[in-house]
Amino acid sequence: MYDYSQRQSEANMSFMVRVYSKIYMNDEDTSWSARPNQRLLQLLHDLNDSEGSARWIALVGDIRIALGDPVQIEDSRQCTMFLPQWIIDSSGFEGDGQEVEIEFERSESLPKATRLGFKIIGDIPRDMDIKELLEEPLSQLGVLQEGQMIPAPVLEGVCLLVQTYQDGPVFLDGAEIALEIEEEEPVAYAPVASAAESKEDEAEAKEAEADDFSMFASPPVSVAPISNGKTAFVPFQGVGRRLCD
Repeated sequence: MYDYSQRQSEANMSFMVRVYSKIYMNDEDTSWSARPNQRLLQLLHDLNDSEGSARWIALVGDIRIALGDPVQIEDSRQCTMFLPQWIIDSSGFEGDGQEVEIEFERSESLPKATRLGFKIIGDIPRDMDIKELLEEPLSQLGVLQEGQMIPAPVLEGVCLLVQTYQDGPVFLDGAEIALEIEEEEPVAYAPVASAAESKEDEAEAKEAEADDFSMFASPPVSVAPISNGKTAFVPFQGVGRRLCD
């Protein structure tokens, strides 16, 4: 059993960090990793105690995100970090430089992911390979947790519900991981007939009803002439009129 809580207490540390959305960066950055300034990265490296760390992980609200390459900024005296906009939105931060306490931990303190599942919430093109779409962003993000909701890269309005099949957060170390994709079941709706189709169906129903009642109609009666042996008597079959008409 992986003792995550013990390893976590040994590896965590906190700093006051100015948090920005990546929209404030001079160069466009669509990656899913956090971008620290040189000051913050240097503080983390100084606390390594010669143990070294493959990657540093920042805990932003309830989301963990791996640190990427440092960013050169003019004000190098304060610790600064740039985050993807969707993480800013999820954490509830303003993302305009507010100073918040951020907890950091070494990637070695987390168990490695061996299997991941994603349930797609929303519609995606049938010919799109979602696994290929996820490979690079997830490697940049670095950490996932059971039940976490993440956006689908480049697909607006589509989210992915994460399944890690492990307790606590798991680290994506770049090794090959089994990915399972589950799509939402399509909702079947009864076809709605147009007004023209409804009138046509109604006419057909009335015609069928008329055919059903026709079987109960009396057959036409033919009147045979009455013979007295001499001249045949034919009963009057015309329209009667009164003498006074």
